[in-house]
Amino acid sequence: MSSVTEFRGIASGLKGSLNEAMRLALAVEQIAEGLAILDTQGSILFANRAFSAHHGLSAAEMAGRPLADILRIDDAEQRDRLCEALGSGRPWSWNLATGAAGDLVRELALTVYPIRDAAGRFIEAVAVERDVSREALVEGRLRQWQKMESLGTLAGGIAHDFNNILLPIQINTELMLAAAKKDSPENRRLAQILEAARRGRDMVGQILAFGRNKDQDRRPVDIAAVVKESLKLLRISMPKTITISESLEVPSAFALADSTQIEQILMNLGSNAAYAMRDRCGMFEVRLAEVTLDAEEASRFIGLKPGAYLRLTARDTGPGIPPAVRDRIFEPFFTTKKSGEGSGLGLSVVHGIVESHDGAITVSSEAGKGAEFTILLPRITDPVGAGPENGVDVPKGTERVFFIDDEILQSKAMTRLLGHLGYRVSARNDPVEALEAFRKDPDAFDLVILDQTMPHMTGGELASAILKIRPAMPIILCTGFSEGLSEEQAAALGIRAFVWKPFSLREIALVIRKVLQRPL
Repeated sequence: MSSVTEFRGIASGLKGSLNEAMRLALAVEQIAEGLAILDTQGSILFANRAFSAHHGLSAAEMAGRPLADILRIDDAEQRDRLCEALGSGRPWSWNLATGAAGDLVRELALTVYPIRDAAGRFIEAVAVERDVSREALVEGRLRQWQKMESLGTLAGGIAHDFNNILLPIQINTELMLAAAKKDSPENRRLAQILEAARRGRDMVGQILAFGRNKDQDRRPVDIAAVVKESLKLLRISMPKTITISESLEVPSAFALADSTQIEQILMNLGSNAAYAMRDRCGMFEVRLAEVTLDAEEASRFIGLKPGAYLRLTARDTGPGIPPAVRDRIFEPFFTTKKSGEGSGLGLSVVHGIVESHDGAITVSSEAGKGAEFTILLPRITDPVGAGPENGVDVPKGTERVFFIDDEILQSKAMTRLLGHLGYRVSARNDPVEALEAFRKDPDAFDLVILDQTMPHMTGGELASAILKIRPAMPIILCTGFSEGLSEEQAAALGIRAFVWKPFSLREIALVIRKVLQRPL
């Protein structure tokens, strides 16, 4: 079989019955694998429909051309290997990415096999290529999940150690801040230290949220303030060719949210906008407004109920998003970026965060007119507890507190904090010794506060042992990171409260009073 015309002539000329040649011709034309027959120099003699479709060329356009040109092999070494394989009549394999203009890229696995006559002479070759795009996608997803798993493991270690470092910094700073005169230089310096500690805490929380997909604490958050802070960071990271603008219709607007995750939404949208406008001047605009949806308006969004919402809009003046791509942008790992430029996780993370906040996200785009993302978040009109934490006006007490943490620095800081709040504190650094002390006099304490990660005995194990001795003992468990014990599991053990480190003076003060005043 030496030409395209000859080969296809068999299929079209034999109409009487399905003889052997007819069956062969039909099978080769209709198989899903791409197939091309080559001469001994590597030039194409014949290509079936699948091979033509893979490369966006007709069989006539490929006939007589070298396979290396069709495959667009730019690597000289690979070209030499192909020529060497053809010259010696040996198989040759190669993986490539290709696609017709406007199509999504295909991953192809190609192998060239020698064809020998009855005497064993190398007379032609056949190139067979298989579309392995799905397999490549699965492998890519597996690699990404492995990276995320590694990130989660790393994040756990960072969270535990770093939060333990931040806690005494935050506690001691708050205590000093409470004693400093307002508007004094000391007050301003201490406030900056405290803000840095809180940003460190939020950073660890963001790593944990991404690496472990962990729901963070939701509290009343001023979304307007988060927008302003996020845009400050974006102005630093975005190229100067892009203008950033904000339009906040209200000076403050509250939602029950995780401020770190809202910041993550804006950073991801800003990063995508910057990439879309990387070769041009443009604008990235963020708008915030309060809206009220009636039943008809809410029905346009999946899962939304009528009521008060915040509408957060992020718009760019990039090239826009094609309709075929727009329908897939929230899929995990879907990306139009080149290899190494993005994982395809950014917008799927944004979508997940919005959904976890009981909100909705939509996108609109026209070619050449940029893209606009609209996010709706349930608005709260009475943001109780949303004020700044300044270490004053916190509830105090006089009860006896047993504090257990293997970190001496933690024990010293917490002893000072609890003493500042009026409590009488007894601290231990060894959980085994602490259990013996409690066993000797279970009624000597009104509250136990303990760490989760300790040598010889975890906080959960220690809490269980204490509750066997005194079942109604109020216990607060503190942790910087815990995979072994969740909040639900802690509650099932009888632990009254589960507190994440580093916590503020006000946070722990409120938890203590809530636990001590809770009826049995």
